[in-house]
Amino acid sequence: MMPLFLTDSGQIFIPTAKYIWDQLLTAYPLILRHLDIESSYQVFERLWKAGEQQGKIVYDELIQAHKEHLIRERGKGEYAFAARRKTIMRIGLKQVRSHRLKLLDQEERYFYEELERKAKALPEMVPVLIARVEEGTNG
Repeated sequence: MMPLFLTDSGQIFIPTAKYIWDQLLTAYPLILRHLDIESSYQVFERLWKAGEQQGKIVYDELIQAHKEHLIRERGKGEYAFAARRKTIMRIGLKQVRSHRLKLLDQEERYFYEELERKAKALPEMVPVLIARVEEGTNG
């Protein structure tokens, strides 16, 4: 989640965004009005651009963490397949070993195909809620 608070003048306040998000999760907001379609579209466009700019850091961090995770998974897989291959080579008849190695090769191929598929996954920005916060009266 990346809460975003954008003022009418274009300033971004992340701590304010996090506070408002927390409040929305714990209290029921008072809805005063809805924006018309054109105003909603304009607000959405402004927020989308600000989200892309602000989210660049988050996006880069997610991509880096994902790459590191895949590297660890690849290393674990390589170790596991090598250990299993070594065990298979020590036990059983030649035909049984051959069959088990064939199954292991298929499993290994599938494992690396899955890693390749996971490497193509990218984070995406999906608006969950867009709300306008206005000064109100407490009375």
